[in-house]
Amino acid sequence: MQSEEQRLIDGLFSRLKEAEAHSASRDTSAEERIAQHVSAQPAAPYYMAQTILIQEAAIKQLNDRIQALESQVSQLQAAKPSSGGFLSGLFGGGGSSRGSDPIPGAEQYGRPQASAQPQYASPQQQPNYAPQAAARGGGFMAGALQTAAG
Repeated sequence: MQSEEQRLIDGLFSRLKEAEAHSASRDTSAEERIAQHVSAQPAAPYYMAQTILIQEAAIKQLNDRIQALESQVSQLQAAKPSSGGFLSGLFGGGGSSRGSDPIPGAEQYGRPQASAQPQYASPQQQPNYAPQAAARGGGFMAGALQTAAG
């Protein structure tokens, strides 16, 4: 196990300990059911930890992307000139008509696809996630993507 993997695991269990300390009473029937599954599948906590860490990294990446897109929308809205009002186009006011303004990114939908298979972008690396462990083989996080994907 690499030091980054150890840090991720320790951080996960630290957050779980904090959640346990601040939570209300647990559902006993759910807790018993979970204990039955863990008893039948002793390696389950290992794979659960992998899945949680991968999902946390994915959520962080998606939140970062949402923030970037929201910032981009704000910048585009701030740069958009005032049209002069609802009826300004009818009386010669305003700049250009809405129908002639190209929609950013729309040109990609008019092009034919090179293949019938969908193309997926590779995920961007997260600062708190160590995908290089998978490339070297072995280690806790090496199998985490496979575990999270099912």
